[in-house]
Amino acid sequence: PKLDGVGACSVIKSDPITGEIPVVMLSARGHELDQEYAKDMGADGYITKPFGSLGLLETVNHLLANPK
Repeated sequence: PKLDGVGACSVIKSDPITGEIPVVMLSARGHELDQEYAKDMGADGYITKPFGSLGLLETVNHLLANPK
C-alpha cells in the first residue's frame, strides 16, 4: 500500500526471483518523461489510459513472445 506502480515495478525487477517477469505499466500519465521513468525503473511496456483491450493484449503477447 505504500508503493506506487513504478515503485512496485522497481521492487519486482530488482528481485532475482521475479526480475524476469514482464511488467506493463497502465497509467493516465502519458507524458514522455513518465514513460522514460517507468522504463528506467524496469517496466517492459507502458500503456496510457484510456486503453483498449486489444492494445493491451497485443502488448502482453509481444512481451511474452520476445522475452529479454
